[in-house]
Amino acid sequence: TGEVLDHRRVVRPLAILAVVVRFGVEGGLVELKLYDTTDACLRDIIAGRIDSGVLDGPTMPIVGANGKEPNDSYVDQLVASAQAAVDKIVDMGVADRDRIGIGGHSYGAFMTVNLLAHSDIFRTGIAESGAYNRSLTPFGFQSEPRTYWEAPEVYNAMSPFNYAHTIKEPVLLIHGQRDDNSGTFPIQSERLYAAIKGNGGNVRYVQLPLEPHGYTARETQRHLLWEYITWLDKYVKSAPPRAASATATPPAPK
Repeated sequence: TGEVLDHRRVVRPLAILAVVVRFGVEGGLVELKLYDTTDACLRDIIAGRIDSGVLDGPTMPIVGANGKEPNDSYVDQLVASAQAAVDKIVDMGVADRDRIGIGGHSYGAFMTVNLLAHSDIFRTGIAESGAYNRSLTPFGFQSEPRTYWEAPEVYNAMSPFNYAHTIKEPVLLIHGQRDDNSGTFPIQSERLYAAIKGNGGNVRYVQLPLEPHGYTARETQRHLLWEYITWLDKYVKSAPPRAASATATPPAPK
């Protein structure tokens, strides 16, 4: 299924800086997220609405070893870090492995979609203003010093667009239509939306016509709160149980 929403209202910055992991506990949610102070209000509103707890300061490090660049094993490291975080919170007895979602903004959105493409850890994902096809950022990105032509296999392996056919979990894509960040022009979300929908996936695409890379309008944030809550209520909090075989052991990478 697919849906596009064109949001025409204006407004204050939403600072979701990195990956968000939301853990379901008996129909509620525990949230694992990187915050800065400008996001505290958003966190508190969501926490109050969906009965969540918060774990601040998690990390998903991507490192190089034995002379290799960090991104040479990006996907493997990313999936292993996410699985370790989920296993830990489940082992602590405060999380339901069957009700976990993930989301993020910018590079966090890129990480989110890669996790959906390469693992079955999460029930859904929310990705804001991300880059999903690394051939569109061919002269390097983040900590990747090589160009596309020097390391095409790395760029291709890190591009979740190339694995859109493997994304079976529902995805909420959000993008500012005036995104002024050269690596995350709106075409990134437009093409990923088309790829997921064209392969039979469940995806919703919310366009924010007057917003740059960091969303600024008060109305936008109110609208996004509605999007987050509605999406998580449907696909995490009220999600039907997975088959017993899928939850007996930690989900394996795809």
